[in-house]
Amino acid sequence: MNRIKKLTWFNKLNNPTFDNKEEHIFMANYAINNANSSLPVYFLPKEVKLVNALQFGGFSPSSFFLDAYDAADLRGRHNHGFFMNTLQIGDEKHEFPWAIYKFMDPGILTTAPNSAKNFPLLRYADLLMVYSEAQNEADGSPDKSAIDAVNQIRNRSGLPDISKLSQAEFREEVQKQRYFELCAEGKIWFDMVRTKKIFDTKTNKMVDLIGFKLPSGAIFKEENLKFPIPSREVQINPLLK
Repeated sequence: MNRIKKLTWFNKLNNPTFDNKEEHIFMANYAINNANSSLPVYFLPKEVKLVNALQFGGFSPSSFFLDAYDAADLRGRHNHGFFMNTLQIGDEKHEFPWAIYKFMDPGILTTAPNSAKNFPLLRYADLLMVYSEAQNEADGSPDKSAIDAVNQIRNRSGLPDISKLSQAEFREEVQKQRYFELCAEGKIWFDMVRTKKIFDTKTNKMVDLIGFKLPSGAIFKEENLKFPIPSREVQINPLLK
């Protein structure tokens, strides 16, 4: 138990010992050789061999995304925060481009490609921000409880407190913290659809989603807010648009 008590909150986030506890309120649950999770292998870096299994490396943070984090933010370019670029295995130190540490199952090195690491569907941090956003919108400005809730997230990330903000300033702060805190958890797309806002890493501000130029060069359009009609449905009924 002493070893567990010394873990950082980042370690607790991805350690199966803390699944369905503390930060994790609701999770998709997995079990070795029963309902295996492939996510921990999927998020391992593809540039260096860490396990005796296929490493997909299919999801990794872009440099412009990492650069958007405050330099003091422990969730950003800080190894073993939300991301990692080195990993010590025995006496060997592996270095690689930034990869996701959030979903790093500490047991994957021996159980790969199988894992029993659960995937977060609802975390306490998410609830803090839902409450903060709702209170600010309902009352016209943030009260102490909403500010304290956001500061809980900022403090453990190494950031200073916020204090007096207008309704618009606080709204943007909550949206930005959702962007930084809930990355790779399947939340941000729904925030974009709901708020019609997107975080611009060039200006460090939330801007209008419609008309925004994506890193690929594509311009986001109103029609992109909807999921496409499945091709099999169009094949059945060509009149579908």
